[in-house]
Amino acid sequence: MAGALDLAKMESFMNRFSPNAAKDFYRSLGVGGFFMQAMGSDGVSSLLNGNIGFNLSGLDEDFLMYGGVPTFNGYVGFGKNGGNLKDLIHSFSEDGQIEDLNDGFYRMQQAIGHVSNDELIFHSNDSVKERFSVQPITRAEGMNDFGVEPVSFYVDMEQVSKMEMSGSRQAEALIGLSKYLTINANSDGITMKLMMKNQNDNVLKQIVSTAAEQFKSQISGMSF
Repeated sequence: MAGALDLAKMESFMNRFSPNAAKDFYRSLGVGGFFMQAMGSDGVSSLLNGNIGFNLSGLDEDFLMYGGVPTFNGYVGFGKNGGNLKDLIHSFSEDGQIEDLNDGFYRMQQAIGHVSNDELIFHSNDSVKERFSVQPITRAEGMNDFGVEPVSFYVDMEQVSKMEMSGSRQAEALIGLSKYLTINANSDGITMKLMMKNQNDNVLKQIVSTAAEQFKSQISGMSF
């Protein structure tokens, strides 16, 4: 997922129609929210520039059922007062909540991040500073326009189908038939596209056919 959000306009909208929303947001973050509110007296947009990125590459049934840390990389761009966030993160290391690895690197349990005055980049399931690297994303099929709109979302459905997750057979069938999912959004609206592996046959026909095969399989497995 990639996003380029106009936080200044969003803040203006929220302050106009829901003046207490920002306070509720800071309150929900606990002590960290208190510090963010104090540092962001000019608004959230002074702390964050609205550029975000998130890449989830691993998610299994154990995570869904018992919790844990999925495998992902993330990016958050800082605004003009972003240096305050860097100082806040460093203060957490002084309190022992996270570990300072020097040179802007911090470790918390199985995750590691790098903080500068301009950005925060973090990796889960990675705790070794020497292995930390930042590379451009490899664009898969269907990602030609990824990042063009203010909000872009891409899911490799073939990878999702390989993950060990429980769910309805109908959902599993649809996932198995799908190649990738894209969602793009801007001020005019949202466009969602689900690309099927078989692009020659009608989508509904494929779904009905797969459902029929599943039903036959269930019937054949019954004993009377």
